[in-house]
Amino acid sequence: MNSRSPPRAELSPSTWVGSDDVVRWLEIALMQDLDKLLDAIIVEVPKTVGARDCSVYLLPQFVQQFNGKLTTGANELIPYTEVEKNFIVSARSTQENPKRTYGQAYYCAGEGLTGWVFEQRRPLLLRNMWDENERRQLVPPAYHSDKYGLGKELGRDHAQPFLAMPLTTAAAESLGVLKLTGTLDSAPFPPAVQDFLQPVVRALADLIQRTANLERTKGLKKLMASLAARSSLREVLDTAAKELPDLVDGSDAAVFLLDEKTGYYVLRATTSDVLKDKVDKAYYQPGEGLTGWVASQKRPLRVKNLTDPAELKAIDPKLKWLDKDQEYGRRPTRQYLAAPLLSTKESEPALGVIRFPVHRYNQSFTSDDEQLLVEFASSFVQILETVRVRELSAQISAIKDLFLASTLNRERLLEEATRSTDRVLGGDGCSLFLRDERSGLYELRATSAPSLAREIGRLAYAEGEGKTGRVIKERRSLRLNPVEEPEISVKDSVEADIQHGAKFLAAPLLADSGEPIGVIRLTRQRNKPDFVQVDENLLSSIASMLSLSLQTLAAHEANQEIVRALLSIAETNVRLVRDQHRLPLNDRREQSRWLALTTVTSHDGLRFNRAALFTCDPKQRTVSGICAVGPKTREDAHTLWNHAKQMSFDDLLELNIKESSKQGFHETITDQCLTLGSEEDPGTTLPWATCAEPAAVYRVQGGKAEIMTSAGFLPSPCSIPQCFLDLVDCDCFALIPFSGLDTLPSVLYVDNRFNQRAISIDQLRPLTVFADFFGTSMSLAEAQDRLLLRSERLATLGEFATSFSHQARQPLQIISNAVRLLEDESDVRESASLRQRLIELREGLGRLEVALRYLNGFARQDCLPEGELIDIGQTIRGATDFVAAQLRNHGISLSIDIAPDLPRIPVNPADLQDILLNLIANARDAMEDGGELSLRASMRSDWVVVEVSDTGRGIPEKDREAIFEPLFTTKPTEKGMGMGLALSRRLAERIGGSLKLASPSGQRSGESFVLSLPIKGQTR
Repeated sequence: MNSRSPPRAELSPSTWVGSDDVVRWLEIALMQDLDKLLDAIIVEVPKTVGARDCSVYLLPQFVQQFNGKLTTGANELIPYTEVEKNFIVSARSTQENPKRTYGQAYYCAGEGLTGWVFEQRRPLLLRNMWDENERRQLVPPAYHSDKYGLGKELGRDHAQPFLAMPLTTAAAESLGVLKLTGTLDSAPFPPAVQDFLQPVVRALADLIQRTANLERTKGLKKLMASLAARSSLREVLDTAAKELPDLVDGSDAAVFLLDEKTGYYVLRATTSDVLKDKVDKAYYQPGEGLTGWVASQKRPLRVKNLTDPAELKAIDPKLKWLDKDQEYGRRPTRQYLAAPLLSTKESEPALGVIRFPVHRYNQSFTSDDEQLLVEFASSFVQILETVRVRELSAQISAIKDLFLASTLNRERLLEEATRSTDRVLGGDGCSLFLRDERSGLYELRATSAPSLAREIGRLAYAEGEGKTGRVIKERRSLRLNPVEEPEISVKDSVEADIQHGAKFLAAPLLADSGEPIGVIRLTRQRNKPDFVQVDENLLSSIASMLSLSLQTLAAHEANQEIVRALLSIAETNVRLVRDQHRLPLNDRREQSRWLALTTVTSHDGLRFNRAALFTCDPKQRTVSGICAVGPKTREDAHTLWNHAKQMSFDDLLELNIKESSKQGFHETITDQCLTLGSEEDPGTTLPWATCAEPAAVYRVQGGKAEIMTSAGFLPSPCSIPQCFLDLVDCDCFALIPFSGLDTLPSVLYVDNRFNQRAISIDQLRPLTVFADFFGTSMSLAEAQDRLLLRSERLATLGEFATSFSHQARQPLQIISNAVRLLEDESDVRESASLRQRLIELREGLGRLEVALRYLNGFARQDCLPEGELIDIGQTIRGATDFVAAQLRNHGISLSIDIAPDLPRIPVNPADLQDILLNLIANARDAMEDGGELSLRASMRSDWVVVEVSDTGRGIPEKDREAIFEPLFTTKPTEKGMGMGLALSRRLAERIGGSLKLASPSGQRSGESFVLSLPIKGQTR
């Protein structure tokens, strides 16, 4: 390219640089930004054609210096909104006046010669712009004036050549004007220069458009990155409505999104002052107005002039421009640009609409604006789906937390499950059906549909019945859009929310074993959007979480029942052991059997339908029924259960004992002796014949018993004989080894024959704990019998010792006196051998005296009766003496501090020693590496307080509330059952005192227990 202008004599088309060279130069300029491109144009183009000045006027969106202010011919600044026509702004110029007003000097369409070229999109070549005759021939007079008076500095006496070329793209869109004025010698431009610049200007316009689009594309990527970083849907929508107008040069942006409940497109974000108060209120139905048309047709819409019926008719004969919000028409030129937000699936409705009813600079939207908005809409849908998934995940997490927080309240859990699911998935009613264990039907337990509220507890489906039963049978989710007539069962037809044309979505609630425990289903009216795969996946996730929560709740309720049952057993067993110690052991065993069976079958216990006890004789290879509790038929079962619900545990126990002969199962089991067969025939042995096998659940399939494992039911390694299966007549039952009731091995049998409630492996653990606990309690009762017998023998021995001591003292006294008299005899004094014999005799009498004193002391040490005043200091020392050797072996130092003058208190010393020994044993186990143990006794008001403290490991914060609960322990199984503190507290309360943990929470080491005992007689 030439770096200098050619001499005037050589200025001819043959000497100019070819247009192809200029185009190549402009293509190279494409690698630069728009400002650098414009700077190069106003320098190089005048050199090429020999022009003196060059100016470029562009649409305001292409001028970086444009700030919304325009300068008039009187050098006054006005806002661009006051300009009613399209206008172009000075972007670059070699003239001094426009150079000072970059971004402010402007021409409206049709204003002056420059505005005429912009409006007509035609080039204009004048030999002398001051020649009125020449202007009149080419341009109407109305366009002759120029408000900026360009060229006045040269004077009208000088010829002023003029050449203006419209910057029109290949798509026939006008971007501005390139204007050349004057030549170096004021000679006119040759006519060929216009033809020469024509391809140059066309390429220049395309390059300006392309460069601007590149910058807008960068801006679009930046905007999408900004939207992707937003955390909520509201932030995404507001940011898009605020920043998108800068890219497409639109005004009053509005974002409408599909509301799945109503099917309408609701305004969610806008920058329009007219609509800002209508966010979340204004809406369009599909096909309503321009916005509804874009949504229903799933096509972008660009209109140059909304008031032109011909333009709208050419797009769609039924298209009407007036939307009901009537925010258009504020400017004479009524433009419109909108694009739909399309789902990835063509069959689904549009997700929303983005629209611009007004161009920012009152111009027509270009095809590039439309393309940019379509690209944004495509990416925006992905961001919306990502944010929605994120918010749905947060909602699911919140639902999960809600489920977990509600697992201690079944009614609240079911209510929150239906309400939250309906809200998240946008349904018209969510219903939850759960399996009734007794009937086997799936009953309606909770619903958010008002029409079904009265059916709770009444409406039920069997497996395979209707669509709800179909979900249960197939164990998978079901989505119907819409429900067809053949899919509606007779029972479905009575439900107002499941009729022809309705939308249906349901998912099964499956237990860990894969068995269904319920169904959660959702419906939508026929005019609402279809359920999609995302909805189905979300409902399946909610169903899984709900299943887990229900199983957790069931486990919690089962544990609560077990705890209540065990506490009831403990209290009843304590009463039996205390009140029945006069009964023979066999009678107590008989009543304890009924106690065990009542606990297993009672409403306040483990709630099995039937229970029985069998004894096994391994030598004789026989199994005998001892006793049983349970009805014989289903009708008897319902009658008994309804009656038993109104009875206390003690009343039910008494009823079972008194009316055992009237219960069918007891009559069937009692006095039955089954022969197992020979040892050589393993197929007729029982796995628990020697109580060596653990507890297990069995299912009868094809006449053979199968054993339940974590993988399901498998063939039992030791088959149960057919005679036993015929006797119990049940397809599913559990067998648990039992001890402590008989000298022979025993087994506990339980089943749910009438309500068909499944027996799971998880239920074996509480049954095993119950059996172990009960057997241990009976063993303790028998041990107490032996202790009572020992006490009676000791009492007899004490009486004998007292009597013997009294009877022996008088003869001993006589012998002692005789020895003294013999010592005074002269013969004795003279005989050394006699003296020696008398000395030996006196020593023997001394030893006999010591023995008598020991017998007297032994007789007085017998346990004092309850209520007699005792010395608490002596009792404490007696307890510590008993374990002193153990403490030394564990490296534990012992300190005892007993306040002087402590009063005697009415306490059974045996109970007090039991409490102290339990506390000392716990302290010893807590100090595995040695430590210090201290016992202090003092007075506090009307109480004697004994504090037992250690330096061992502390009790964790989470366990502090549970340490006094029965069967709670942090020790290994071989070191304790968790009954020590529970029984100690009961003993303290029976005395009339209390036992508490006194060390503060959060303490990492060492604990202190305080035993408070009343001074006055407060024994309960």
